[in-house]
Amino acid sequence: MKLSYNWLSEYVKIDDIDPYEIGLQLTMSTSEIEGVEEVGDELKKVVVGRIVEVKPHPNSDYLFLTKIDVGDTVLDIVSGAPNTRKDTFIPVALRGAVLPGGIKVEKAKVRGVESFGIVCSEKELGVSEDHSGLWILDEERVDGLKAGMSLSSLFPTKDYIIDIDNKSITNRPDLWGHYGFARELAAVYGRTLAPVYDQSIIDRVLRANGHDSLEVEIQDEKLCPRYSAIIVGGIQIRKSSYLLRRRLYTLGVRPICNIVDVTNYVMLEIGQPLHAFDATQIAEGRIIVRRAQEGEQFATLDGVERTLTSETLLITDPVKAVAVAGVMGGLNSEISDLTEKIIIEAANFNPVSIRRTAVRLGLRTEASNRFEKSLDPELTELGIVGSVFRIRQELSGSQILSPFVDANYSRRKKIEIPLNVDWVSKLLGVQVQKKKIVDILSSLQFGITEIDEENLRVSVPSFRATKDVSIPQDLVEEVGRIYGYGNIKPALPKIYNDPPHRDPVVHFTRRMKRLLAGELSMSEVYSYSFQEDSVLERFYPEKTRFLTLQNPVSKSMSKLRRNLMPGLYSMIAKNFTFKDEFSIFEVGSVYIPGNKSGPHLPDERQMAAGLMLRRVRQAPVFLQMKGKLEVLLEKLNLNSARFEELNRASQYDPCFDLENLGDLELYHPGRRALIVNGKTAFGVIAELNPRLLKETGIDFNEYRVALFCIDMQMLLEEVTQAERKIKYVELPRFPRVALAFAVVVDEAVPVREVHEYILSHREDGRCSDPSIIESAQLFDIYRGKPLDSGKKSLAFNVYYRRNDRTLTEKEANIIHEEIAMKIREHGWELR
Repeated sequence: MKLSYNWLSEYVKIDDIDPYEIGLQLTMSTSEIEGVEEVGDELKKVVVGRIVEVKPHPNSDYLFLTKIDVGDTVLDIVSGAPNTRKDTFIPVALRGAVLPGGIKVEKAKVRGVESFGIVCSEKELGVSEDHSGLWILDEERVDGLKAGMSLSSLFPTKDYIIDIDNKSITNRPDLWGHYGFARELAAVYGRTLAPVYDQSIIDRVLRANGHDSLEVEIQDEKLCPRYSAIIVGGIQIRKSSYLLRRRLYTLGVRPICNIVDVTNYVMLEIGQPLHAFDATQIAEGRIIVRRAQEGEQFATLDGVERTLTSETLLITDPVKAVAVAGVMGGLNSEISDLTEKIIIEAANFNPVSIRRTAVRLGLRTEASNRFEKSLDPELTELGIVGSVFRIRQELSGSQILSPFVDANYSRRKKIEIPLNVDWVSKLLGVQVQKKKIVDILSSLQFGITEIDEENLRVSVPSFRATKDVSIPQDLVEEVGRIYGYGNIKPALPKIYNDPPHRDPVVHFTRRMKRLLAGELSMSEVYSYSFQEDSVLERFYPEKTRFLTLQNPVSKSMSKLRRNLMPGLYSMIAKNFTFKDEFSIFEVGSVYIPGNKSGPHLPDERQMAAGLMLRRVRQAPVFLQMKGKLEVLLEKLNLNSARFEELNRASQYDPCFDLENLGDLELYHPGRRALIVNGKTAFGVIAELNPRLLKETGIDFNEYRVALFCIDMQMLLEEVTQAERKIKYVELPRFPRVALAFAVVVDEAVPVREVHEYILSHREDGRCSDPSIIESAQLFDIYRGKPLDSGKKSLAFNVYYRRNDRTLTEKEANIIHEEIAMKIREHGWELR
């Protein structure tokens, strides 16, 4: 959008301020400025001339020889303009004048005849694009035209155009006209803002009486909350005055005729789009605002026949459509040279509707661009007043023929915001006095009511209430930008030495992820919290309850997960295309529905889960996953953790909720276990039923899958308690002795039972020197010949060490044999 410096000066005194300084201040306080451009010039040596004689050029059928009175002399000048007439006043560029574009006027011969100047069109003087003929100054209705007068004294052309970056005022519907920016400048410089129109003019228009009938009917109040109109007669269509044409031209709007130019001028003045209809083309003097019929045809002013939809809002009379609301008028009601009576429209439309219509029709106009910004409904009155006032200036014989008609369904937003003075200073980082805050907000036309010394109640004006100012922070921004961000001196931040809050859950989650990814070489994955019904149906019985989303991204993805395992399962096929063996994990939230019959809210818990895919020919995948978990638990200092059969879940409290695993038949009956510590069962490990693996398209004869799931909160509590009991001892100074034996036991005997039995000899009385027994570690499990069916061999390394001297192998063997004897007495065999 472009602003005229001269036009702004009519509302607020800024003629003593450099235009470039104005641009800088607007950038710092209101909106980004693309640039400031000087237009026009002083037009030195361009004067008013009167043609005193016209005769044909002897050597051309299209040129004229003229004698022109320029005040102190009469000049012979050759003219090529078809409207060269005797006794008319025209602009004359004298010898030595420099015209816009750099053309220097010199004496010249034109078809053999000397010419001592140039008679000018509007385009040659940079006034407009009109170069159809001479600029006839008599038509400008300027009193006291005399030959020899300086043209610039009567028709000033010099101005400065401030180019506004439109995207920086998208949220400011009040800034789409000159008066809005004048208000901003008055606030920035602390100067008085003149009213856009005198109250007497406003009253005269709004209270006018007329005999012509005009009715307005709005059929969709949501799309058109307000529609104002008035009939004006005594219209003569002609060129508008110099001031209107010049300002429109410099602001990038093509002058057309006086009525159209007035509507454009008022739009640029206050930001309210207007439209003028030929009143004789509106049937019955009735205007109806309605939706278009699906497929309805309408010809707009650009001559294009357009097909409309039911989403398009139309302005119609009882017979036909006359305009696309907020976008463009129609050919069937446009102003013509025969127009003598007009209906002026000023309306307020739904911004979303106008935006969609403009995009659908491919018509982005100055009007639609403004309506899209949520204009103030109160502007329609000023739009009617401004257009009637300007038409009266252009046509002294014009008159109001009807009362002011106003169909108003808008509900004026009354927004009052409490504001604490100290809070404003705190947010801005600078002390701003209460009087300064009041002065700034008042200059922006906010209403101020003082509650007490520290608190204000601020009423938001209607032109800022549509979608701009609604909360206290908005008011702080208003104070800050007018106060000047450059006036806020930088200061070092206050540093508080209090340590930040350390969330144990967040810290533990990061620790778990580092261990799973680093120590266990697993890859982290992320899955949706809502999962496919097809996956959940494989894991859970039909009647299982889930939390559901009210607005799911897909109907088949409406349920929130109760466990992370189904999500990992759904990733098997995709990851298998990249790697035939992999280990993945995820840490995330699961959502457990509350009790239907009770007041319990849904339970959101943090879980960690992992999945491992391995070939069958390797060690059982269940044992590989178990080994990884043993390393994890050791790194978490949870050395007392163990694995128990799933059917012992009732012995633990608290216990991992097995219901969230789904159908237990999905897991290998002999390869599933609770992960426990003390009386707490905080997780589960299991091998997946090959049937589910087959459904992913992977050969279950070649591959197996193991999974685990751990409740993070329960694990955190166990780790926290265990780490409180950690005892630090001196590093051993003497070597240890490792001796091995293989224990043959029944297949049903857990490894843990044998391991614990061996270490039980560290207790007093079980052997001759229990203090040298340090630890025991399983290193092999064997099944097959020569062992009997149903038997397995468990090979252990047992480590011995003395803390006061080096232990000999002979001493270690004595204790080792004692343990071996006890094992045989227990009923187990040694290989």
